[in-house]
Amino acid sequence: MNAWAPVISEILQEGPWFQDQDEHPSDRPDAEVARAFRASMRRLAAGTCAVTVCDGERIDGLTATSVTSLSMEPPSLLVSVRATSRVMNLLRREKRFTVHILGDDQSHEANAFAGRLGSDARASLVGWDHGPGERQRLSGATCHIDCKAARFIPVFSHMLIVGVVISVDIGENDRPLVYFGGAFHSLTRSDMGQ
Repeated sequence: MNAWAPVISEILQEGPWFQDQDEHPSDRPDAEVARAFRASMRRLAAGTCAVTVCDGERIDGLTATSVTSLSMEPPSLLVSVRATSRVMNLLRREKRFTVHILGDDQSHEANAFAGRLGSDARASLVGWDHGPGERQRLSGATCHIDCKAARFIPVFSHMLIVGVVISVDIGENDRPLVYFGGAFHSLTRSDMGQ
């Protein structure tokens, strides 16, 4: 067993930040702190992912930059999703989802799943390698990580989803799409140490 597992378990189970506990932050940040925090997060470069879920023939999803590995024993990751997201009910019901790590030429896909391209079904605005009835593979992504949701943890305005990795497909493109300063960017080979 991972030596950190008890610590992680304690944090996840006993944190005072859960919505269903009595303890809540008593000091609400003022507007200036909120603006400064938002500005500081714009300086944090993050990989860009599409998180998708399939309900029979329908695929839906969202764009996420707050995806991180959690553990290798078992292989797992965390996804932070706004609790009021229109995809949350589908994620809770299906309990299986795919994280597509987007490639450097996929700002269109990121914008589609972020809802910036209109109200059409987001999955219909992008290309797929397989039909919706098969495992979902967003064309051109650097990799696809299929997960089963092990836990949904409410934290403030968001839901942390613990996903246990079921399978991984590595794509040909190894150049990630990065979100920084409110815009999408690609890394040069020198940025990647190549």
